[in-house]
Amino acid sequence: MLPWFRDRVTVERQAKEILEYESYQIPGLLQTEDYARAVVDSVRPTLSAEAIENVVALRMTRQQILEPDDSTPLDQDNDTHLWAILDESALDRPVGSPGIMRAQREHLLIMASRPNITIQIIPNAEGVTCAFGRVFAVLVPRSKNSTVVYFEDKVIT
Repeated sequence: MLPWFRDRVTVERQAKEILEYESYQIPGLLQTEDYARAVVDSVRPTLSAEAIENVVALRMTRQQILEPDDSTPLDQDNDTHLWAILDESALDRPVGSPGIMRAQREHLLIMASRPNITIQIIPNAEGVTCAFGRVFAVLVPRSKNSTVVYFEDKVIT
């Protein structure tokens, strides 16, 4: 894992809330394994098959933070909340095969039914939005640490 991304994963694991905007693809925390593999293979074509599998495994491991915490007492809320906003074009853009896209869309429906996950789609008809083309995530910690805004090219705290 690249050092700059290790920081993202560390902060993400400590977040009580993740707000994410993605304009080009499905956010990593919501990707199926096959979709993630197709994305990584396309974006980083020089990676070996083993390296691709390592990246996909990390992405799948990251998603564990969205699993319900069954050990939580009823009066506490330790689950991580994800609010993902994505452009409609990310749902239409072919990634891998039609079967991979169908499974990815079905996965989004399942994930959106969870109480700790909100997925909103910006319709293509809305045109350009204020964050057009700029992927970012806001990571709100459980502790009193500062909220972190993560851009693909920099981290602002």
